[in-house]
Amino acid sequence: MLDILPHDVCNQFEKHVFAILAEASDVRNPSLGLYCLSIMKVFCDRSRRSSHVVDSGRSFSSTESEIWRSDAMQSFFSGVKAHKTLQLLVLRVIWACKPDRDGVTEEAFACVNLAKDVVTGVSRDFRVDWCQRNPAIVHKLHERTLQPDVSPELAFEVSRK
Repeated sequence: MLDILPHDVCNQFEKHVFAILAEASDVRNPSLGLYCLSIMKVFCDRSRRSSHVVDSGRSFSSTESEIWRSDAMQSFFSGVKAHKTLQLLVLRVIWACKPDRDGVTEEAFACVNLAKDVVTGVSRDFRVDWCQRNPAIVHKLHERTLQPDVSPELAFEVSRK
């Protein structure tokens, strides 16, 4: 898909996603940043798949001019911003597990499911390293999901891969 879109369209889209992500810290819309990261993950996944073409059993990489890539987007999953991505994911899941007087909201389930989707874009080694470097927040997430005021459905959803 990305190989048929003009580079300027992809660059404009990237600017818009980054602008939304920069403003997504608003607590009134807690899953907005997760939606942006999820979209970025799709773009990065497609860009990686498009950059490797198979022809007659022989594989080769496409040239840089043919495929649009975003190092800026990729940095949220394997670069300098990956730690911030994991931090945001964990904080949003902790937020989703806060008790709500009207029961579990769809927003809470959306946050958990988006976080689970986005975290798959970060390498396992990086996730393990991040968890080892941030034991307090990992512990807080674990404790939060075990609280009696967290719905069993939501706790189950958080614990699933």
